[in-house]
Amino acid sequence: MLELYRPFPHLLLQILLLELHLPPNLYIFARNLVLTPTPFGLCGPSDPVALAALHCLLLLLLKATLEQVRSPYISSYAVLFSGGVDSTLLCAILHTVLPSHIVLELVNVTCVRGGTADVSPDRQTCLQSFNELCTILPDAQSRFRLVLVDITFEDIVAHCELVRQLIHPRNTIMDFNIGCILYFASRGIGVLYGTDQSYTVQSSILFTGTGADELFAGYTRHRMVFNKFQSVSNSSACGVADAYAALRDELNRDRVRLWVRNLGRDDRVLGHFYRETRYIFLDEDIVHFTTCFALDTTTILPTGHFIFPIQLLYDCTLPKGVGDKKLLRLLLTKFQLADVSRFSKRAMQFGTRIAISSVPGTRVLPSHV
Repeated sequence: MLELYRPFPHLLLQILLLELHLPPNLYIFARNLVLTPTPFGLCGPSDPVALAALHCLLLLLLKATLEQVRSPYISSYAVLFSGGVDSTLLCAILHTVLPSHIVLELVNVTCVRGGTADVSPDRQTCLQSFNELCTILPDAQSRFRLVLVDITFEDIVAHCELVRQLIHPRNTIMDFNIGCILYFASRGIGVLYGTDQSYTVQSSILFTGTGADELFAGYTRHRMVFNKFQSVSNSSACGVADAYAALRDELNRDRVRLWVRNLGRDDRVLGHFYRETRYIFLDEDIVHFTTCFALDTTTILPTGHFIFPIQLLYDCTLPKGVGDKKLLRLLLTKFQLADVSRFSKRAMQFGTRIAISSVPGTRVLPSHV
């Protein structure tokens, strides 16, 4: 493993310092996982820069997660689980970090519209990802509990005023739709997958993938920003650099306003049922890591800090479902979760079928929902 860092001695020091925060079983696991061959050749052993970036991210995720699960008095944790890249990676990381007796409750919300819940996009990806997790990860089937929360239009109407109060001062249709999903996820009343047994989520701590899209360019509009600037410059090398610079500026704006757009609203809604939210992707060290990617090539600053090429973090020249959140997808392939790594981003409100695509999400809520 240390041979990987022979060209990057400054990075090796940072890696060893990171490993000091982890027990030996976890940093040995990280070393072995990074060297595991990946399916369909996204990144091979001959790409040491990519493997080094991947190793850094994995260590940071393990460290951030370990810091959030230290209490010896908690017997279960919950994950808001759509089955997408972010939530599935969270499950894999939590499964790696937690002792085997700790239960993981995976909560999936779907709005039933004129049929069964299983036809919703998020429910389909949820079931596919859950089955892949249980197949790949050792002992996952015995510790994972998939809780299927099905809601109807009548449920939304019955709780709409309370949801409006909880999301305030956010007041758009998109805020309301997302607020409803989080509200019913936090309430946690559903059915245990594989049974007809009703089930209520027991955990008081809920992990979400919030922040991953803002850090790793997961939204469609991020690709639109890139394409807009690249087309203006006729796809020249300079144009690609300008496009990445514009995209990085857009991501910086997203990070700055994340607390007012998302976090306050989400905390108020999830906290109504006494759930405490954990945002692993917004760990300070992970946020800093994603800002240390260069627009040109791999470089080492005079301070000794290592900077990776930005195309490892996200690569908008690759198709959707491959280049967006590229480093997260690569990490999923290291866990051998190849199918999940190919899933495209789907907005929460559309994946759950709670939103109507013809109604703009930015529209202010009417006085009566």
